[in-house]
Amino acid sequence: MDENFSDFNSKLILPEPGKKVLLAVSGGLDSMVMWHALTKRGLDCAIAHCNFRLRGKDSVEDAHFVEQKASAEGVPFYLREFRTRQYAQRHRISIQMAARELRYIWFEKLAVVHGFDHIATGHHADDQIETILVNLIRGTGIKGLQGFAEKQGRLIRPLALISRSQIESYARHYRIPFREDISNEENYYLRNRIRKLLLPLFEEIYPGFRKVLYNNIKRFRDEAALLECFLAQELSDIVSDGEAGVRINLDRLAAKEHADYLLLNYLEPFGFRREHLPDIERLRALQSGKQIFSATHRIIRDRDALLLAPIPLPLKEQKVQLNLPARQSRLVRKKALPFVLRLEIIENEVEGLPDPSPQVASLDLEKLEFPLSLRPWHEGDAFKPFGLNRRKKLSDFLIDLKLPLTVKEKIWVLCSGEKIAWVVGYRIDHTFRITKGTKRILKISLLNI
Repeated sequence: MDENFSDFNSKLILPEPGKKVLLAVSGGLDSMVMWHALTKRGLDCAIAHCNFRLRGKDSVEDAHFVEQKASAEGVPFYLREFRTRQYAQRHRISIQMAARELRYIWFEKLAVVHGFDHIATGHHADDQIETILVNLIRGTGIKGLQGFAEKQGRLIRPLALISRSQIESYARHYRIPFREDISNEENYYLRNRIRKLLLPLFEEIYPGFRKVLYNNIKRFRDEAALLECFLAQELSDIVSDGEAGVRINLDRLAAKEHADYLLLNYLEPFGFRREHLPDIERLRALQSGKQIFSATHRIIRDRDALLLAPIPLPLKEQKVQLNLPARQSRLVRKKALPFVLRLEIIENEVEGLPDPSPQVASLDLEKLEFPLSLRPWHEGDAFKPFGLNRRKKLSDFLIDLKLPLTVKEKIWVLCSGEKIAWVVGYRIDHTFRITKGTKRILKISLLNI
């Protein structure tokens, strides 16, 4: 191992021996140095290169350069071209964010399909500084001051503790070829302006600036770990999991000294940002059922709480038919149904029925029109709740039960013709109840929901 690079080698973050590593190689200086440094140690590596189609001929030549290098060294090579601009427009995100999402999704797929233990990227210590400054400019808490982790699940960053100047020295010493990305010289991107304009100014004002910030990252991470322990303790009194979703108790939240900070800290991983706080505050004053959305989740006002739940996929119009059982008893399992039913025909045993459980519907068989149908309930549905003998909107019936919106959305109804015979798991229709004149009963039991 070269004595001239003892500091470089001591800071290099290596995967465990025997692990398969997928190297993300753009062809630029950082990733080419990473490739050299890892293969020099005999690691089992393959190369993945992304062509984002953003730089015309240069993008094509980058891919050709990396592929030729991989071929010369006999290293497995994977290439993927992306329609990055179209992806960014479709998802309403920046070009940089689109490129990030596309590459990491692809890297993960490659790792799963080909059995790679790690995905390695060429991020280095100066990238840490740039990341922290970008976060400060855009607004951040202590999380944004930690930079990126050296290891994070399958992802590793071998150069994370090594400075750009050390990488350049290493490349000169070993005469490592690489491609210059001309976009790195443009001042259009914020990160480039920080690298080219702001960092030199900081170094001029305080020459040890980089070293101080490197050391501070460790402090920030230690303090963030302590903060996480405190937040977990505070949130345990406010947040609880339930069938309807995550429940955030508003009274307990209001009693906390730093309520907004606690709420934002908990909600950020679900796509809610500081700019959502005014909407969340308004939501707390609105009636149950009102909601706001992030890209993936929603917050719903529910009496004395806020419910956090994923945005449901659009419901397709589903209808499952049930025919009269050919036998006295049978199970109904259908892929479209989120539950299993047991159907039983009971004759001349009216005494002792109906079963009082809402999980069981005991219906007068002669009054039913077959085939029966099961479907999700709709706004505008109405039925006669058992014991009422007058029509009521199903939405009003569910409001009376004080069910959260997330539970209401999962309710199905059993229909006889156009009439609702059973709100599954809740109440039968009075029309189909068992009476003294009932001769045959269809008993439907909800086994799981």
